[in-house]
Order: sequence, then structure tokens, then C-alpha cells
Amino acid sequence: MKKYFLLATIALALFACKENNTPEEPQEPVTPPVDTTTVTPPIQDENLMMTYFTNPLAWNGNFTEISHAMDMIAQPKVYAPSATQSEIPYPIYDVTPSDGSWPIDITINYGDSSIVGTDGLEHSGILHVHATGPWYAEGAVFTPTFENFMVYGSVLNGTQIITNTGRNEAGNIVFDVVVSNGVLGNSRDFIYSEHTLREVDSMQFSIAGTMKMESHVDTIPGYEISIDSVPLRLYVGDLYPTEGLVHIALDKPIQLELNEAGFQGKANIQYVDLQFVGKTPQDTYAVRITVTLQMGFVAMNMTIQCEMNEEGLIPESVQYVWE
Repeated sequence: MKKYFLLATIALALFACKENNTPEEPQEPVTPPVDTTTVTPPIQDENLMMTYFTNPLAWNGNFTEISHAMDMIAQPKVYAPSATQSEIPYPIYDVTPSDGSWPIDITINYGDSSIVGTDGLEHSGILHVHATGPWYAEGAVFTPTFENFMVYGSVLNGTQIITNTGRNEAGNIVFDVVVSNGVLGNSRDFIYSEHTLREVDSMQFSIAGTMKMESHVDTIPGYEISIDSVPLRLYVGDLYPTEGLVHIALDKPIQLELNEAGFQGKANIQYVDLQFVGKTPQDTYAVRITVTLQMGFVAMNMTIQCEMNEEGLIPESVQYVWE
């Protein structure tokens, strides 16, 4: 199977969940693992492709940035009286009012030069957050707005509402996250929306719900990601989920010329299931990708078993299983 589609599928699914809520040090920015050296993408505009792959990552990373900001204002850093503004590291946090009353408005200034945020992405500009209560307070609502706030150099626009719905039967807090009219950059070729539930405890969190990309580019399909029967589960400190089943449905099929595992011919692909099946003793993450291939009137599944690490897909781990 063409590497472009395989890696793009993985990228889309992982953008929904590759987070670390409380890293001690900022991580390097995560570049979507798309191989364009061996297969030419459907269109040549790299900025357009960047918005297609990075839009979900930007919005899901925004949840992490807001969570981190709420923790920061709850336990603010203390600087020496002699420290000047230029010596205080970005991002810089400002809270109004600062007398302990609610609601509050938080200004998170990332500066004019791109820095790596808690979500592992490059940011510049200003993120404003209106919070009706503390992060862990049931019923608290968090609404971000943006002032030239950039992700990887592209301005983020749209609406996100995060609501603390309280604790579930397991005693974990569940956040309801809604994104509408999400756009990364000035183009409206790709519009992102989301409705997910995120269950958070001290050592892990899980994600269930739907994420959708509306495409206005003829050569690139939109998609819908649904996470329902087995929520994605990620432990703090892990790169990828160790459990979860992701269904990906493209708005229209992609036709590929296959030359893998002894099969040659044209096939249409519209549905993909991606399952995370645990962490290996080598600290890699096992993944099963089941692709539905439509060849004329015949449909069949091909499962791709592989492992992933901090670099993304491990090529030598890929195994094809025809069903």
C-alpha cells in the first residue's frame, strides 16, 4: 500500500490523542508523519496539506494548553524581584481579576517567536481563556479566543467550548469538548469540528466521541473519526494510546494502485479501523490497521500490523495480513 495513505491515516487518528497533560519539559514539535518523497500527494500546495493534517492536532492540543494554563495560575511561579519582563520565560500568564473571584479571564502570551507548548506544538501570539470556575470544578466552562494565535505559523480560528461535567462512577472527571468552524490558516478549504468526552484521572485519560473534517478540495476527501466501542486510553508519559479503536470514514473513496504483499491492481479505500493493542517490551506501541478494499464488486480487508515509536511508524515492523 502506498506509504502516503497509510501514514496519513495514522496521522489523522493520532492527532486526536497524542497529548501529555503535564510534561516537565517542553517537547519538540510533532511533525505529521507524511512521506512525500516516494509518493506525490494529490495536490502540490504544502501549506494546504499542512492544514489538512495539523487542524485536528491544533484543536486537540489546545485542550492541553488550557489545562496547563489552569494549573499554572493555580500554582503561579515566583520570580526574583530583580527579574525583568524579558527574563521571564514565555508563555507569560495574566489573570483578571486576580482577587480569587470567578469568572476570570486568562491571557497566555507566547511571544512573537514560535515556542514549543505543553502540547508539543509550536505557538506564537496570544491565547485568551474565559473560565467560569477552576479546572476541577464541576460545571466550569472554558472558552478560548485567539489574538494572532498561531500553530506552526498558521493562525487558529474557530470556537471551542470545554465543560467540566463532573465525576463519573469511577471517580474520574469528564470534560465535554466541542469545536465548531475550526480553521487553521486563512484558507477555509478544511473546516474541523469535534464533539468528544475526555475522562481524566491522575495517571491516564481517555477520549471518546467524533471528529470531522469538511473538505472543499476536490482531490482531497473529508473524513469523520469515531471513537466509541473502545475509547482511546493514554497514560501520562506515553507517546501513544495503549488501548482504543478508531473508525475512519472518508467522504469519498481514494483510488490506489496497490503493489504490496503479492497483490497488484486498483482498489478503492473509504473505511479504515485503527486499533491500539498495547505497549511492547521494547517500549514501542503496537497498532493494527484494518483497511477495507473495494475492487470492483468484491470487498476484502487487509490488516496492517505495525509498531510505532517517537519517530512514528517503524518501517521494518510492518506486516500485511489478507482476510
